Amino acid sequence: MVKKTGYEEVAFLLNEIRDAQIALKKQVNDLESTLDKREHIDKMVYENRLLLSGNGKPGFATIRDKVMNWDGKFTALSLLVLGNIIVQIIVKVFYS
Repeated sequence: MVKKTGYEEVAFLLNEIRDAQIALKKQVNDLESTLDKREHIDKMVYENRLLLSGNGKPGFATIRDKVMNWDGKFTALSLLVLGNIIVQIIVKVFYS
């Protein structure tokens, strides 16, 4: 077994550190590349979130919920009026 001098040990450790840094730099570059590829997806998700929730203003979801509530109320009200008209017709037909 060959005994290494202090300088050789330091040089060996420095080479290992350099190799680890190169490997880490490659991983970081791969991650940055992946993030760059999905940047447009993140932008679309953010824009859709703004459309749904709004930015301090009523967004699509709020307006949609209000319209759906109106639709339900008008349907129930129209059914009540239509039912009342049908009952009045039946009453006039059978009791006149």
